Amino acid sequence: MFIYKVWYGRGSIRTKIVQLLLLPLTLLFMTISSLRLCLYKWHFLKSTKINVPVIIVGGITVGGAGKTPLSIALIDYLNRQGIKVGVISRGYKGHAPYYPFEVKADSQSSESGDEPLLIKQQIGDSAVVVTDPVRSRGAQYLEHSGCEIIICDDGLQHYALNRSIEIIVLDSERLWGNGLCLPAGPLREGRWRLNKADFVILNGKAQLGFDNFILKPKMPKSLTDGSPLESKKIIALAGIANPERFYRTCESLGLEIVDKVELLDHAAIDKKRLLELSYGYPVVMTAKDAVKYRNLGINNLYVLDVKAELSAEFLQKFWSSIKEQQKKLSYKL
Repeated sequence: MFIYKVWYGRGSIRTKIVQLLLLPLTLLFMTISSLRLCLYKWHFLKSTKINVPVIIVGGITVGGAGKTPLSIALIDYLNRQGIKVGVISRGYKGHAPYYPFEVKADSQSSESGDEPLLIKQQIGDSAVVVTDPVRSRGAQYLEHSGCEIIICDDGLQHYALNRSIEIIVLDSERLWGNGLCLPAGPLREGRWRLNKADFVILNGKAQLGFDNFILKPKMPKSLTDGSPLESKKIIALAGIANPERFYRTCESLGLEIVDKVELLDHAAIDKKRLLELSYGYPVVMTAKDAVKYRNLGINNLYVLDVKAELSAEFLQKFWSSIKEQQKKLSYKL
């Protein structure tokens, strides 16, 4: 989209003009955002405290930066330490029949939202996954369910939920774009916010002294029977914020993209159109997209899964922070 060129482009005259035109709205956004933060800081707005550590895995930029794969990797790590993990998500674009809504592996993405269902399908019984627009209410549900640690997938700016540890995720290629707040830039909060977080971790190549993780792709598998992709020529379908990274990942696996189907983030393609595409080449999509089409019964659809690989150094620092927060909470209890 053109707006992404304004946010992340090289700064052509056209994009500079658009940035200038949007600056008044950016100043208004920054004013409202700062006032809201102060209201929480001065306790005019309530922030609910949970009696177990709450870990925020969020971002300061709009769009995908790899937060969900990182959350899954952290859940897996904590599970191996013998900790019962709960996951709370807003459930963006999901409309559950009630809240808090506990996500099951066979839930519908229309109820849970894409990311929560993806997390549940990837981790199985390793964690309890709940969606709730009121994250503090969902977190209390998880606490009462016996969860020892709660991971909030996204929600860095949801200050109504108190947090123990903040992890900010950035795309190593895009970082903070032009450095401006919405709508002239991609930032939900200014770059100053990075200094307030416990960890800033990059998705991709390490740089700027930040931690980083690598997304390791797996060869695409069929949505219907799990069989591996045999064809090298594919149609790439992406309903995510940064499709270019997905295309490069496909190409890194030796796949040739003969056609691209780009949708808005979280958007879905019409079933009839998807069926027509599947009659040609195999349709390969991201794991986030796949949760919407897994039960359609359409053949020739494939999912490309990725796994976040974290360094031992980061995990050691992360575990130390967990133990420190547990001690603080135990002392206060």
